[in-house]
Amino acid sequence: MEGVMDWETKNTGKVPPSHVTYNEWTQCDYDAWEKVHRPLDYAARIAGLGGGAYSCRDFFIPPGAYQDETMWSPRRGHVAVVHGGDTIVVMGGRAREHKRMTEERNVGGIKTRPMANDKFYSAWREATVLKNDVWASTDQGVTWSLVNPGCTVPQEDLILSGKPFVRNRIGGQRAFVNDQKGDTVAHPLDGEVAAEKPGEKVNQHLIQDLPRFGSEEDRCESTYDCWGDASCEALGRDKTCVCNMWSPREHHAAVSHTWTGSG
Repeated sequence: MEGVMDWETKNTGKVPPSHVTYNEWTQCDYDAWEKVHRPLDYAARIAGLGGGAYSCRDFFIPPGAYQDETMWSPRRGHVAVVHGGDTIVVMGGRAREHKRMTEERNVGGIKTRPMANDKFYSAWREATVLKNDVWASTDQGVTWSLVNPGCTVPQEDLILSGKPFVRNRIGGQRAFVNDQKGDTVAHPLDGEVAAEKPGEKVNQHLIQDLPRFGSEEDRCESTYDCWGDASCEALGRDKTCVCNMWSPREHHAAVSHTWTGSG
């Protein structure tokens, strides 16, 4: 018995122009996703552009000109599964994406070669980035659609797991937010007598000294301020963007399961 398999190239891969970031290249894919999954945020963002800083309706100028040419970035360590018999799904992995090297990272110059055809953008390089985006193709990989852009911020349990401490201005105490119940409790410093017993509710004057979870750049007022599949949550003193899905990763596993509606 002998098995025979023939291979046919459907897509040789695509990348954005050297002066365009991956997010800029796939902006219209993101718009299509946000319009369905975050319609209010999408409407507010488009309205805020003031008549169109860019347009996905114009196929002659970017980013509209990139439509039907985009796909997931070159990567390794990702997952690819076939779902429903005719849909290829690609998830996560470590990608190569166009990034502009910032000045603080250019001390001493850039020793690696610039990207091909990059005459006027010598600070652009291909960086490795962990991803948690999801792409799908129903035509054997010829064209791809964005199922989920992923997110760039941590999940809530990871943000809260650090249990950061801050010093109170009155009473010489530290306060922290319990990452399980969200209760605010006080603990005395070593060698000091606290106004409250350990474990009791903190007085109102401690509210201003609650921990600030998350990074400064992830602060938000609403989900409108969060990119991708993330939401704005009140954690500690501030609101911060929180990822709603699995974290960026590589060398993971996935199984496609079709529910039949029984059992």
